Amino acid sequence: MVKSQESGYKDTKQNMNSLHKLAFQYPLLLFCFILFLCPLYLSAAAPLSRPSNTNNAMTLVNKACSQRTNKTSCINYLKSNPKIMAAAATSKPLDFALVTVQSAVDQAKNTHAYISKHMTAKLSPQAIEAYNSCKTYWGDAASGLEFNLKTIKKDKGPNDTSDYDLKVTLDHGTICATVLADARIQDPEIENGLDNAWLAVGAVNTILGGVKPPKKMD
Repeated sequence: MVKSQESGYKDTKQNMNSLHKLAFQYPLLLFCFILFLCPLYLSAAAPLSRPSNTNNAMTLVNKACSQRTNKTSCINYLKSNPKIMAAAATSKPLDFALVTVQSAVDQAKNTHAYISKHMTAKLSPQAIEAYNSCKTYWGDAASGLEFNLKTIKKDKGPNDTSDYDLKVTLDHGTICATVLADARIQDPEIENGLDNAWLAVGAVNTILGGVKPPKKMD
């Protein structure tokens, strides 16, 4: 009788231990199950992400540089300017063109400022004459490009001579390069400024070729 009671006591104790273990394991199993399901639920419930604007921007940039012989340099120049890329991401060619012309204006002003500062250095009379000429030419280029920008903005697109006007304006920078070459002066800063300005103008003319300004009311 005593053994029977002891056996029953042991069985009861084992059952209680099993219940305690189950009581501990059940919440743990439930927690693990929830952790497993949560990512699946969240991924299914999450809204589809919008396509990146980067693709839109690069489409316009590639188009702008498509006719350039130095296409890679053109793309790299445009990509290096956050304002240009932001405008390109809108997929609005005119906005992109205006910001890119502005980059050419800024480049011309920076080159003009560099020449003005460089004039303080000790230079030969021939070099001083050459840099003085370049200072004038790049000043004309900066003001001319600014006028071109205002015209395109006012007309909300290119006119019949926009392509020609931009090229003629930037030719002032090219004349400076010729003056320096004649004086046997190599100035990487001015050369780089001219290259960048031409990259911008070339890209603008390609894009503006597909932009039609609104019709004027008679």
